[in-house]
Amino acid sequence: KEGDDFRKLLDKYDKEQKKPLKIPYKKLEAGFEIDSRYINGTLCHTVKVRGSVPQIAVLYLFGGGYILPPDPGDIVLCSEIAENCNAEVWFPLYPMAPSHRLVQTLESSLAVYKEILKNFNPEDVRFFGTSSGGGQAMSLCTFVKHEHRDTPLPGRLVLQSPGLQVPPSEAQKAKMESLRDRDVMIPPRFFDNIAPVLATGDEAYLLSPVLDDLTGFPPIDIFYGTEEVMIAYLEDMKDACSRYGVPLNVHIGEGMMHCWGAMSFVPEAQAVRREYFAALSDDSPRDGVTEVHKTEIRDSVLDKKDGIRKNLALIVGAAKAEQIWARAEEILLEIEQRYEDIPKGQKMHTSYIFPSAAIQLASVEILGDREPGYKAISEYSWAKSRKMGDSLRRMSRIPGFNNFFVKLWDPISRKSFGPDAGFSNVFYPNSRGEYRMDITKCPYNSYFTELGTPELTKIFCINDECTYGDVPGLEFTRHTTLGIGGDSPRYTRLL
Repeated sequence: KEGDDFRKLLDKYDKEQKKPLKIPYKKLEAGFEIDSRYINGTLCHTVKVRGSVPQIAVLYLFGGGYILPPDPGDIVLCSEIAENCNAEVWFPLYPMAPSHRLVQTLESSLAVYKEILKNFNPEDVRFFGTSSGGGQAMSLCTFVKHEHRDTPLPGRLVLQSPGLQVPPSEAQKAKMESLRDRDVMIPPRFFDNIAPVLATGDEAYLLSPVLDDLTGFPPIDIFYGTEEVMIAYLEDMKDACSRYGVPLNVHIGEGMMHCWGAMSFVPEAQAVRREYFAALSDDSPRDGVTEVHKTEIRDSVLDKKDGIRKNLALIVGAAKAEQIWARAEEILLEIEQRYEDIPKGQKMHTSYIFPSAAIQLASVEILGDREPGYKAISEYSWAKSRKMGDSLRRMSRIPGFNNFFVKLWDPISRKSFGPDAGFSNVFYPNSRGEYRMDITKCPYNSYFTELGTPELTKIFCINDECTYGDVPGLEFTRHTTLGIGGDSPRYTRLL
């Protein structure tokens, strides 16, 4: 919009900013502590996992062109960062245009940052920003360098689709115009229109941090989609970081729109959020060399095992977990190619076996230790099995359900745990209300052993006990298993 229409747009959003943010307490209150306080007049929410002792703090700067207020999805992303990075996330509702200039926004965010520094060392603080929030993270560091030199910079910046030069250069504008028809969110003219609203004169440098001296800036991870106009800033950002010795990791989302990671309804968002978490958790030294990573999004079996990745992140940290996950993807592909001709009946079991083996092999390869992967996989598997057991326990209250369930085991066993599924069995005559069988060959034991992860067989043996072990009116007895010990599971019995 231009002229009066643009002013009306600003007035509209100025009114929207005054509406209170709806915090999704019902969705988050069970697992998270959400605190709210005013810091120098700015309302700030903090989010952390309930009962946790966070190792890092994240200053979350929301996007919206300095005019759009945040939404509940921002708080949900705060909670995901808190959970995956063992972080305390600070979410200030900083003042916005048109009622406030950029320098007022930065003074507000700086006050929150100084409050964070009362509890965290600067190297343990991260600035995370989306869109204009990413640009603000850069501008805040620039502001500190120029106006508050006694304040240390944070340990790392993680920026999604940041605006780095407003108004853009002629070369940047030309790049933006070439992408205009593919970017459904931001018209290139917006930057020229918003610039004088935010800063003019001596304050205008704050709008273009990429033009400033970046010496002393912390390592930066930056994310852009190939279909957004703001990727026009990337080459200048790479040049500036190289010139001033700032370590930079560039993450490119092929075919992705502006700020796709902030949109939970986009399937690719979950994949790139894992890269956010790894970047925020990373505290390894960098040598200043710019690296470019293509964030290729694929429909992976491992995406369905995300709980294991979260367990790994808690055990070894998000950065190592992401490294293991990426290697597990490669190993899983190798395993699937190795066993591409397996019988159809076995696939319901190999959908559990192969991903688990890939994760364990990647974990051992990277960590040199079998215990972290085993722990992550077992806790995930047993939690899911206990959840299934909870369903059975509820259904056991239905009159006649247990007798029906025991009778059902014969056709289930012969189809899902019989020869077509890779098992060998001995079926015994059964008395009323009883079912007995031996399994003398088990694909879990066979495949895990072939793949070099025999210890994982035990996990899936214990799964049965988690599911069937405490169902009222149902007795589950198993004498031995191939995974725990013995030549075969003897007398697996439901009674």
